[in-house]
Amino acid sequence: MINKYIDLQINGYKGVDFSSASLSHASCAHAFREIIKSQTVLFLPTIITNPIELLERNLNILSDVASLPEFTNHVPGIHLEGPFFSDSEAIGAHNPKYVRKADINILKRLINASERKIRLITVGADVPEIAKLIEFSCSEGIKVSLGHHMANYEQIKLAAQAGASILTHLGNGIPNMVHRHNNPIWGALAVDELKLMIVADGHHLPLEVIKVFIKIKGIKNTMVVSDAAPLAGLPPGKYKTLGNNVILREDGKLFNPEKECLVGSSATMANCIDFLSRTGKFTEDELYKLGYSNQLGILNPEIAVESQLLS
Repeated sequence: MINKYIDLQINGYKGVDFSSASLSHASCAHAFREIIKSQTVLFLPTIITNPIELLERNLNILSDVASLPEFTNHVPGIHLEGPFFSDSEAIGAHNPKYVRKADINILKRLINASERKIRLITVGADVPEIAKLIEFSCSEGIKVSLGHHMANYEQIKLAAQAGASILTHLGNGIPNMVHRHNNPIWGALAVDELKLMIVADGHHLPLEVIKVFIKIKGIKNTMVVSDAAPLAGLPPGKYKTLGNNVILREDGKLFNPEKECLVGSSATMANCIDFLSRTGKFTEDELYKLGYSNQLGILNPEIAVESQLLS
């Protein structure tokens, strides 16, 4: 059984929120240590839509801690999820108050605040003039993923032509009810150039949907992420996280009962791959690709060296 994992989307862990104004160097380091203990040996801490000043502050903290010798072999960069989204029904747990138009100057500020450690950015394909921001991101060595949008096929195709190469938690970050044909799921699946990230925690997607997604994209183009919320690793109860009043159930489902949307997951990568393993639908080699080796291609090869991950 696979015993090490790579997570490209983790919002926090054991009460530490990477997007919170209370994030400190000490709390960030504590969360990093706990994530590594959970067998996620390489990961991108993820920060979501917030005021630009808060994003700058927290990107700097994440960068500082990631640069410590203790973490350099485990945290190769940061995933910036937002703020370049449309204020649409697909915003999910993000705060629509802080979404931004495609603004390269703001992105430059965020890149500088992160000390150039942003490795992945999620944007909406339906944001006006997003192609220019995508092109700029790619020129800076940042991988671009698409999510939290109501984009149609043509918009998604144009974003891919501009350089977007991944889909963020496909099947989530959209309304519960969408048009049966013209929706971001079908549009994204139809664009062959886009690889797929899915949250396989047993709550975000039904197994039959996971099977269909993988049949279309293929195992080699699919990556599992935890999308772990800061509450991951904590006991069931009522909490406030990522700006949402949420319930964490005994079965691990984490959701906002008012918005009727999930707010990240309470799972680790080990939990996600275990869920897939217990279905009996995937081989050990397939699970290894879904939870580890496919993700290596998204990260800089010189950072993701096998010998480093075993240290």
